[in-house]
Parts: sequence; structure tokens; C-alpha cells
Amino acid sequence: MNTNRLFARFFNFFTRFPVKKNRITLIEKLGTGKNGSLFDIKEECEKRGLDFEYNIINREDYEISLSGIPVLLRLLFRKAHMLATSSFVFLNDNFLPLAYMEVPDEMTIVQVWHGLGSFK
Repeated sequence: MNTNRLFARFFNFFTRFPVKKNRITLIEKLGTGKNGSLFDIKEECEKRGLDFEYNIINREDYEISLSGIPVLLRLLFRKAHMLATSSFVFLNDNFLPLAYMEVPDEMTIVQVWHGLGSFK
């Protein structure tokens, strides 16, 4: 079983928990660090004093090896739970587990592009 399907199964299990209105997940798999559109969204929310709890899923969360069992467990349990109970999800590229995820009606997913509009 690949990581995408496994992550989606954990996500689908955690959708049994209620969505939290003040939780946002940022999915950043491009390895931009703390730069780019997703973190501009986070920074703007913080600047406006909006009371959100942030869950960030980044490239390092998906770099899994046998020596990285704690990273895998954090991804499958903590990150999947936080994502499944987020009211808003922003991502800047594709996120393959979405193909297998049963997204709750209360969740809004927004894909922002990482390049200039003229290239899209």
C-alpha cells in the first residue's frame, strides 16, 4: 500500500470527529520553506487577528524511511486527524491522497498556484 492511500484511510477514519471552525491546514509539498502563497495567507490571517489554529503538512512529513517511523506515525495520526477536522484547507500543488479522501461537507479546500498566473 502506498503512503497516499494509507494517509487517506487514516484521514477518512478521523472524519468521524467534528470539524473545528477555527482550524486551517496548509499543505506545502513543494519545499519552499516558510515562503510562498500559503504562508502569505497564514501571515495575513495573523495580521488581521483572526483566531485560527494552523496545521502544516510539508515535504518533510512525507519523506518516510524505516528510520523515520516517528515521522510516519505523526503523519498518519496527528497530521491526518488535524486535516480531517479542519474547516479550511489550502494547498499549493497537487496532494495525491485527495483522490482517496472522503472530504466532509463542512470543509473548504482551496488550491493556490505556486507560479505566476501567466504560466497556468
